[in-house]
Amino acid sequence: AALTESFDGWNTRSRTWRDDARQFIRSEFERNKKSISPKTIDFLLEYAGSNPRQMAQEIEKICLYAGEEVSTVEIPLIRQIAVRNRDAEAFALAEALGSRDLQSILQLLDRELASLSTDKSRSLIAILYSLISKVRHMLMVEALLEKKLIRRGMAYGPFKTAIESLPDDVAPGEGKFSVRSAPVFGLFTSYQQSGNYTTTELVQVLEILLECNLQMVTSAVDPHFVLQNALIRAVNQT
Repeated sequence: AALTESFDGWNTRSRTWRDDARQFIRSEFERNKKSISPKTIDFLLEYAGSNPRQMAQEIEKICLYAGEEVSTVEIPLIRQIAVRNRDAEAFALAEALGSRDLQSILQLLDRELASLSTDKSRSLIAILYSLISKVRHMLMVEALLEKKLIRRGMAYGPFKTAIESLPDDVAPGEGKFSVRSAPVFGLFTSYQQSGNYTTTELVQVLEILLECNLQMVTSAVDPHFVLQNALIRAVNQT
């Protein structure tokens, strides 16, 4: 008889959905006789999106590619094999902004534009929101560093423990813009990139992106041009 599997979607509004997704990812790799570190699990969760059916397909493909000689799956292999879906493209663009890498930003933005088939402005708005979230994460990290709730030079494990152990009364942000709601791996990459901008520059980047948001929904100007111009200004601070 054929094996039938049921994949109930994760409710991304739930505070526990990432824990449920992590357990799902770990179980899928174990089923394929592979091990995977917590850091790599969190990376895959950010990189491959929040759809469990698609996640299972990606894990199966990764494990088949790795073969029997690879027992532990690492981030470079996932980068090489996993599908770069829309979530992954937005993630890559946000990381390029955090790295202050204008060349990569423009290349990724052009690639995203070329891949869009319908409703370009809406898709670019979604990408813009991911960029705004990235800057908010970087500002959260700066606040944590200033309060000495984390320190520079931390590896992923201690960093994750520190974030998950933060008392509610000192965790930066509120609601969906709080540290509690942010993906730990996303915060960690922001933490690694924290020296690329000053706090003042990050505030300016956020203001530029919020201005871009207003222009994209109210102006007749090509939204791709508006977003591209905003990112150039954000990186160059002009």
